[in-house]
Amino acid sequence: MTATGQYNIWDELILLEEYKILKEKFKDAHFNIFTYDKNSSLIKGRIEYVTYFPYAIKRHPLRNLKYLWRNIMAIAKSDLVVIWWWWLFYENEVWASDPVKQWKFRVRIARFFGKKILYFCVWINIKDKNLSKIKYLFDYKKAYISVRDEKSRDTLEKIWIKSRIIDDPVFLMA
Repeated sequence: MTATGQYNIWDELILLEEYKILKEKFKDAHFNIFTYDKNSSLIKGRIEYVTYFPYAIKRHPLRNLKYLWRNIMAIAKSDLVVIWWWWLFYENEVWASDPVKQWKFRVRIARFFGKKILYFCVWINIKDKNLSKIKYLFDYKKAYISVRDEKSRDTLEKIWIKSRIIDDPVFLMA
């Protein structure tokens, strides 16, 4: 699951490098990549794009029923759910919807089906007073958590969640 799209080259490079890392680790895997914009992807291979639910729900409520079903089925059929990089957990930007609520919804589906979750190089920018909002996401015995900086690691430690720092894969590009 990634939040790439709209031809943002930095996010697309991050996705490409993380895909390469995961493809090397899981050589025979088929990947479902959740995104808001499959047309801007740089990835070619054994992949299928899944449009996130919700997406433009006010303009396309019926289409979102399809997105919801595809999200549930892709997670249900997966062996591993990988939530990667981007600004997944933050509260200092103005968006039409609450990203933490959206991630809680997605994680609930994965947990319902008993899936392993890999948080891969996530960045967390949330105020201490709101830490309880993200505890559910990470407090799961089948989760492995890596973060991309010390601040994110320290934030999780405040809610008794252990994580490991991993360098941003784009900086490792060869």
